[in-house]
Amino acid sequence: MLTESRVRLEAKEGRGEVIRAYCEEAQRTRLLSPGAASKLRGLIQYFATSVQGQVAKGGLQPLTMQSTGNSSCVSPVLHDALSYIAAVTLFAPARNVPLDGKRKQIAAWSDAEYDPCQPSLGGGVGYMVRSEGATIGAAARVPPDVIALLLPRAQQIGQLEALFHWWP
Repeated sequence: MLTESRVRLEAKEGRGEVIRAYCEEAQRTRLLSPGAASKLRGLIQYFATSVQGQVAKGGLQPLTMQSTGNSSCVSPVLHDALSYIAAVTLFAPARNVPLDGKRKQIAAWSDAEYDPCQPSLGGGVGYMVRSEGATIGAAARVPPDVIALLLPRAQQIGQLEALFHWWP
């Protein structure tokens, strides 16, 4: 949609509901065939790329593994990834992109780290914003009990960044 020199990037009407329905059905039945996993991965990949950015891609690795594997059983890791994907489609806002050139340009980075060999340290997340020669940064340490709620190592970095992105 284009209004007042702005583009609002949002999912096609009903797309989030379709993605959540796939996730809920797979969680309920504990079954997701490789073909269905591939289809869901395609839906969320487009949704993440066009609307939500990297935050929405946090649960894709287990889907990729399911789509290339031989099993239709939903593992605990895949179950949690489906919960994450459903939450992102429900809570992450659409993006508004101004086209009039009146907004100042900024560069922003986020990063997260977690060392599974030292779980008592928790995980770290942070961001840096650079605008007009000034750099603003923030960082936080995520407690180990919160880290324990996230998926295994392969997915924790993306989820830590998402957590920081939505932190109040």
